[in-house]
Amino acid sequence: MIDLEIIVPDGWAQIPAGSTGAGDRARIIDELVRGHAPADAGKAGPWQRALRHEVTAALDEASRHQARTVLLPIGDFDGVRLPGSLFVTVVEDVEEGTAPEQLFASVLAGAGADGTYLEIGGSQAVRVSTVSSSGPAENRMPSRQVKYYVAHPRIPGAYGLVTFTAVSDGDVDADAVQAVVLMFDAVVGTLRWEQEAAAPAPVTETAGDPVEQPAEVPAVASTGSTGTDEPTEVLSTPRPSAPSRRSRLGRPVVLGVVLALAVLTGAGGLAARRAAGAGEQETGNRVSAQDVRILVGAASSCTALTAPRLAGQVMVASSFGDQPVAAMSGGGAAGVAALTPAQWQENVPWEGARITDREAAVTALAHHMCRLVGQARTVNLDEDPWRVALAAHRLGMEPVIAAGGVPDAADEYVTTVERYANWYALQPGFAGQAVVPSPAPAPAAGDTVVPVPAMYMPAIATAGKSCPDMPPARIAAQIMATSGFDPNKLGAAGEQGIAQFPPRVWSSTVKAAPGRSPWDPAVAIPALGRTMCDLIKKNGGYTFALAAFTRGDRAAAVTDLAERVSTAQTQYAKDSRLQPVKKPSAPSSAPSSARPSRTTTGPTSAAPGRTNQPAVKGAGASGTAYGPYFVLNLATGMCVDVPNYQAGSVDGPVNQFPCAKTGDDNQEWTFEPRRVDAGGSQLYWIRNVDDGYCIDPPGNGAVAERTALNESNCFDDDNQYFRLEPRTTSGGFAYYWLRNSASDMCLDVNGDADGGPDTRLSLFPCKANDDHEWALVEKSEW
Repeated sequence: MIDLEIIVPDGWAQIPAGSTGAGDRARIIDELVRGHAPADAGKAGPWQRALRHEVTAALDEASRHQARTVLLPIGDFDGVRLPGSLFVTVVEDVEEGTAPEQLFASVLAGAGADGTYLEIGGSQAVRVSTVSSSGPAENRMPSRQVKYYVAHPRIPGAYGLVTFTAVSDGDVDADAVQAVVLMFDAVVGTLRWEQEAAAPAPVTETAGDPVEQPAEVPAVASTGSTGTDEPTEVLSTPRPSAPSRRSRLGRPVVLGVVLALAVLTGAGGLAARRAAGAGEQETGNRVSAQDVRILVGAASSCTALTAPRLAGQVMVASSFGDQPVAAMSGGGAAGVAALTPAQWQENVPWEGARITDREAAVTALAHHMCRLVGQARTVNLDEDPWRVALAAHRLGMEPVIAAGGVPDAADEYVTTVERYANWYALQPGFAGQAVVPSPAPAPAAGDTVVPVPAMYMPAIATAGKSCPDMPPARIAAQIMATSGFDPNKLGAAGEQGIAQFPPRVWSSTVKAAPGRSPWDPAVAIPALGRTMCDLIKKNGGYTFALAAFTRGDRAAAVTDLAERVSTAQTQYAKDSRLQPVKKPSAPSSAPSSARPSRTTTGPTSAAPGRTNQPAVKGAGASGTAYGPYFVLNLATGMCVDVPNYQAGSVDGPVNQFPCAKTGDDNQEWTFEPRRVDAGGSQLYWIRNVDDGYCIDPPGNGAVAERTALNESNCFDDDNQYFRLEPRTTSGGFAYYWLRNSASDMCLDVNGDADGGPDTRLSLFPCKANDDHEWALVEKSEW
């Protein structure tokens, strides 16, 4: 018999679910409630009624999900009752030949950003998190539910299904709910499989007999169903003296369907008839590398979409042809995505887009589906929002609402799209591919190291600032060795784009956001720098990091690839455009080759009475940092800002926002003297106090006008130096142009002195009567 064990804290109860008779179940619940009553007699009645209701609801939910064992935190945890429940099913005899990778890929394909692959006790597993909202007719609070699917490491076709639900008082993202989720995660992390000849003898009762549990015997409950003539096996748990106890959960449920895991993937009480086929596959047409790039990019429009889901929808719409198939051509539908004129007009992705453009059509479909998914979540049907959105795409939302889910008229369409999506999830190139892909073959060696295309230099320079171990020459060399600077390359094992990100690496290391795609070099190249730096730190060297990046295993052999990178790096190191930025050094008063400062017509000194301003000329500099200051714009009245209220991130945007004059924010900056230019002006880093990053134009040289500014690690011999040019005085504050010495342009708010909150800052040729004047204001001066 297959058993699994979970360690639970003190004060938890384990009770059977399944086919227990109504009378037996009532007796079990009554015994459990009476055995855990509080000492205060005045609180016992209400407490017992609430607990009885909670246990009954948990058992009902477990029965709907075909579970056989329920674990409940009955006792206090540091004085607090944990509002939740956990139930377990063991699934055996899943169809022979169906590997865990296939099962888990199907689950992940439907979970989108809410699914995670992991290992538990050496076993492959998937974790899926969902939020369940209470409707007006429901007598329950919103909750967060997390499901684990755990493969048996030695017995093919055996899986453990563990589901826990954390109930909220209305806010499923509250700290208290998150703490309960973390506690349940820790419990599930103790799961281990066992193979035993026979189950330990359970503690049993017959009708009318009290429940007894020997104190020294580990808590054990059988999860098998019982007949009417058999005693009901039950475990009531008086509080033991040990800090934790190990629960063995045996007697598997036998389900002979291909993807029995899908029985528990739906929210609430989804019908098993849907789940039985939820993981089935239908073979689709092969997709070109260009179409994979389009699908992956479009799927970033919202977290509910994945590239396999969009691929399944396009397959049904047009079989990846240029026009809809006959069954999808009604209502004037056109293009690869079979969008009707109304759907196209509502979701045109950019000005001048045409429905015959494959990228425009697929992007419009993605926007349309994201909109419908949002509506599906609002109407709160007991159904996967993506399925609801698919049905609404086919029929409209009103028939779906009237049917309370997917109507029969749309069921074939929804099911077919799902089956194609499951198949595409296993194909190379899609982010939802099999969880444990085959090792990627090393790219073929090239005979010639080609020059780095100029268009990629700014992104490579930015990536080369991530850490000393990944200078620009090595970034360029790795790209050369893996993709040959081909931004549309699809690797043999699904590697994507110019940086050849394996989908598993991209999804696990790059923060998801609309428009962020491994097919976009401006996004992928800086992400490659950050990812490789992180892997070098974790794996102890570049070669190990390269193996982890390309093969998923630091011990994999990548000798040939590493040699090609080394050869290319040696050549690229001679390119003056790819020189590494130097580490920060002590400030110097020696003249540099930077441009001399311009002569200005404005005032040449700070406002009278203020002695806290940085020196304009190097001769008056203190050699230490000035500030911190709010950097206040004269025209807009707003301050230089980093998004949100905490430390920013490398390559994060620099904006303007209303000044946080009294509260805590991230708007204070120091001016750190670095060098003196040929005209005698002091050059400064402008460094954020909260995260330590400097205002940084992309790349490491001059940039074009209107180039948006980021913040990044601070480097000398880069393009991060600014000088102060006094312009005017207003309200007792001196206002300066902040001129970038590398580009000879000023810190600018996009627009004509009319930018609002969160407007991105950039560089623009300095001019009067715009929004180029900035004051440096200490917090005490507001």
